[in-house]
Amino acid sequence: MGVTSFSKRLSCLVQLRNFPYRGYCAFLFEKEPVFDFSRDVNDTVDSIVDVVQKKKTDIAKKRKLFPVVVRVYKTLNWFAASKVKFSKVVGKYGLNHSMDANKIIIHVFALAGKQFKANALIWDIIDYYKEASLDVFDLFPTLLDSRQHPERSVLVFDVLMNTYATNSMLEHALDVFVQTKSLKLKPNLRSCNLLLRCLVQANCKKFVRSLFDDMKNDGPLPDEYTYTIMLNFYCGGHEMNVVDVVQAKAILEEMVTNGLFPTVVTYGTYIRGLCRAGLIELAMGFIRNLRSRNQPLNSYSYNAVIQAFCQKGEVDEGFKVWEEMKSHCISMDEYTYNILIHAYSKKGNIEQGLKLMNEMLLCNINPSTITYTSLFDALCKKEMTNVALDLYQSATEIKFNVYAYNALINGCYMQGDMESASKLFEKIMENGDLPSAFSFKMLIEGFCKKGLLDAALTYFNIMVQSGMLPSIFICNLIVECYCKDKQLIEALRFVHKVKELGTTPNSFTYDAIIHKLMINYSSLMDGIYVKESISEEALMLYGNMFKLGITPNIVTYTVLISEFCKERKMSEAYGLFKEMTEKGLVPDVVSITCVIDGLYINPDEVTYNALIAGYKRNGYLGKALDMFNEMKKMGIEPDEITYETIQQGVKPDDITSEKDVTL
Repeated sequence: MGVTSFSKRLSCLVQLRNFPYRGYCAFLFEKEPVFDFSRDVNDTVDSIVDVVQKKKTDIAKKRKLFPVVVRVYKTLNWFAASKVKFSKVVGKYGLNHSMDANKIIIHVFALAGKQFKANALIWDIIDYYKEASLDVFDLFPTLLDSRQHPERSVLVFDVLMNTYATNSMLEHALDVFVQTKSLKLKPNLRSCNLLLRCLVQANCKKFVRSLFDDMKNDGPLPDEYTYTIMLNFYCGGHEMNVVDVVQAKAILEEMVTNGLFPTVVTYGTYIRGLCRAGLIELAMGFIRNLRSRNQPLNSYSYNAVIQAFCQKGEVDEGFKVWEEMKSHCISMDEYTYNILIHAYSKKGNIEQGLKLMNEMLLCNINPSTITYTSLFDALCKKEMTNVALDLYQSATEIKFNVYAYNALINGCYMQGDMESASKLFEKIMENGDLPSAFSFKMLIEGFCKKGLLDAALTYFNIMVQSGMLPSIFICNLIVECYCKDKQLIEALRFVHKVKELGTTPNSFTYDAIIHKLMINYSSLMDGIYVKESISEEALMLYGNMFKLGITPNIVTYTVLISEFCKERKMSEAYGLFKEMTEKGLVPDVVSITCVIDGLYINPDEVTYNALIAGYKRNGYLGKALDMFNEMKKMGIEPDEITYETIQQGVKPDDITSEKDVTL
């Protein structure tokens, strides 16, 4: 990078344009600045991006940028400056010359108070440095005007620090702070506060404390805003932080000691911190103390206390704070009412929620979509969906969000009114919003329950087209609906489609198909079997489950075992039975009964005693009691060994189910 001071370079340019030069800093503060519009701006910009004519020397090429520099220098023309895309001019004129020209323009805008424009130009350079894999830390010395006169660049360093901080390049921002101090310069307090706030948001605890201490010791001295940032830091400003009440109180006291006056935001931050720490009564006492001393208070402080009470479940205490606000003429806002309306709605006190909303209207505070969502949800859960829909129809000026519509859709779903649910879904689309996964789930589940497979598939396809990955729960609903409709081939095709979309089927997906292929599991106890012999197809599905990494459950094994036993394929049935036990799954009465029947074993008290003893030995008391009850159903009278086995080690607390009681 050229070491030549761009002050001298700018002097040459000014002489070329025939106006006196006394340093570019001085020029910006001429009493009557000169704005030269003699040439069209587009001509100047075009001169940058035009292909450089062949046979021109490097010096001639370099001069191509200076007309733009001078134009910006004289007129502060942002249009011309913004067209100088750094990456493009570097490609034409080289990095050194392009940096020199942009450095002048950045200084011009920074010294003229055009911070946002200087910020945009600096970010353009940072973007290039990143793409070119250059060290961004080098920008500080590069943007320095002159080491003999570093004060000329202090405003540029402020802009550079702000640019880094707002783009989460906090290490770079801190480096600018340190290097500025090393030049015996003081960064702007506003820039330091911005950096401090960004460090708090990023939860950089060590750097937050270091920067704050450095500001106190070496300047710029903290102001009310600095202390409020630190107060927010200790009051749990970052969600990962625990409230440090002791440090927060110390910051507040130090602020007052240093002659600074806490603002309403400062007090509100401290009160919210106390509430987060669970010190609600202390927070309320602090508010009353402030009020007695005529200190600034607003709804933000009271809202924190009301919300803390409501989150604790003490809604009536929160309401008392609201009444106290009202009696002391503290202006309430939308959030004050929303906190209480939500809390009362959640507790099912819809009447109180509606009263508060009516009072909002009397106070000329318009209810928001959040207000209505709380009421919609409460009304629908109380099976008052019609009232919720009437309230929705009356709010003609409100543009409801997806959450409000979801509350109503859920209410319609619970009442089985899928026609109204569909219309509400269409309203979401008409508003230009994207329905959530919950929206689709309610509609698909509702239509599946009604056996309306085509409608369910319509919303499933809309969901996929919207770019959402359907959950396995939604997919299983549709598979089950296919099976109930006896469309087994379509069910299998749907499972294949689901896999292609990226949703992995689970054991419940295949259980639904295997059930329909072979037997309804719930009818096994009654001995109702299907007529078709389709064990091979079921076994194929079973193998496919393992290929997908899905572990079959007790239901899968029991259904397969029962089918093989029915077809007298006992080798396969026993193999599955053995595999089930090896995997740690405990056979139930159905699977054991099937194997016994299939092996032509006529079970007697000895058979059942052995099974009961085995279950007891492995700690499965419930299974042992099931077998005991099954034994009695089969007309086999338990003997002394049965009773001794079943009663041994049985505690009163173990007998809890209805089956246990029969013992």
